[in-house]
Amino acid sequence: MDLLLIPLIFYQNTINLFTTKTEKMKIRNIIQVTLIFLINSQLAMSQNYNKQFIKQIKNAIGKDFKYYTFLSYPVDNFGVLTFYTNSAEDQNMISPTFKTIGKTKPSEVEDWLNLENFVSIGEGPSITLSNKSQKEISLKTLLPKIYQVLQLSAEYNSKKIITTTLNFNAGYKRIMDPDKVLPMALKIPSVNTGFANKELVYVYGDFVIDKMVVKIEIESSAALKIDAELAKLPKNGDVALAEDSTKSNLSLSIKKEGIGSYTITFNKPVVIARLIKTQPSNGGLEGSSSYLTKNIQDPSLIK
Repeated sequence: MDLLLIPLIFYQNTINLFTTKTEKMKIRNIIQVTLIFLINSQLAMSQNYNKQFIKQIKNAIGKDFKYYTFLSYPVDNFGVLTFYTNSAEDQNMISPTFKTIGKTKPSEVEDWLNLENFVSIGEGPSITLSNKSQKEISLKTLLPKIYQVLQLSAEYNSKKIITTTLNFNAGYKRIMDPDKVLPMALKIPSVNTGFANKELVYVYGDFVIDKMVVKIEIESSAALKIDAELAKLPKNGDVALAEDSTKSNLSLSIKKEGIGSYTITFNKPVVIARLIKTQPSNGGLEGSSSYLTKNIQDPSLIK
């Protein structure tokens, strides 16, 4: 049963317990506030993304979409094959994606997506966004993170952005192959212990976007500070290379196209939503385990 149906049923049954009009009105107001809170809580994790974007992601993911939690900002780790114990919180993370497969982050996109073939991958339909949607996602989600990577968070002001466009190659739904993953994961002592105690919480699937490119034109006064930071970064020809110092660990290529004009490329695919499960009581990683949709710490917000 959908979690939101429970309070709706409770709402009707509770109202019927009261006989006077005044009593019914009071309890109705209390329950309506509760319903609004629950609905807003379910939507909160996707608040940085435009409605048109969310709708297209929903179409790509399918029926399990309601169990996915969106990250506030894109990350290039902590997706599928990430393991926790007890709860999906940073202090309980025992093996992020690339530790689980025993590899450093690959430079090739295909290798990053396939994760040594421990996941199945489905490429979703192309995601086409209106100019308005591109601008909203860029201003609310991507540019704040880009400014953070450049250590200019305090300077970000969306009112100084003149134009912005957003493009990406494709979106992919990835689901772990439990039969392949379990023998490998159990070689990690902390995962083995968590498994034996039936305490594992893990990212069973995710949704990633490849080759995200943001183009911006900003006011000349704001461009001066970006130019100063770009001058400090290592270069590949005329492209500055920026690495995020936070745990999201994004890698960006930034090319100055002209005065106040920049093309910013996310060098690796990025995770934007995750499907998290708790370990089944009967063992293994597949079966009657429940999806986890609350008390999840957003790894994109961890410094």
